[in-house]
Amino acid sequence: MTISISDEYIDRLIALFENIRDNQFEIGDTLVLLVDSSPDQRTEIMNYVAGKLAVSPSTLYDYENTARRWSPEKRQEYASLDYTIYRNSDPERDKELLDQAIDEGWNASTFKEKMFPAMTEPSNQLARVVRILQKTIKGADSLGYGLPASLIPELNVIIDRLNEMRITLEKNF
Repeated sequence: MTISISDEYIDRLIALFENIRDNQFEIGDTLVLLVDSSPDQRTEIMNYVAGKLAVSPSTLYDYENTARRWSPEKRQEYASLDYTIYRNSDPERDKELLDQAIDEGWNASTFKEKMFPAMTEPSNQLARVVRILQKTIKGADSLGYGLPASLIPELNVIIDRLNEMRITLEKNF
């Protein structure tokens, strides 16, 4: 079955997504103004705003830092990028990669893989899987939903085997 959605809806969704990016920068720009008005109180400002908005201070630091790196002119020059790409790049240092991202229509995942190629190395991917499994085991206990007792030893065997594979990969590459 082929789906057909009118251009009106698609255009509306595009506008909404562009507003999300613009709002993230506007939040960052506002935080820059607040912090620049009292630079010695950056932590207090971020904690206060985070408490009022019920968001993590790290999210606010992220918006502020991204807004500082990306001038309004650079935002216009690279207007078609996903906010995650802005967050993970510097418009001066990463110009070549950013141009390539626009030319080739990269999404944020592709950009991060190109920016940080070690992320795609098999040994690093295995290490990520191990961390996920370890968090799953720990999270199940701490959140009280628990895993079946018979499953924990099996998951630990999988973790051990993945670690062995990761070590072998690291030695061979």
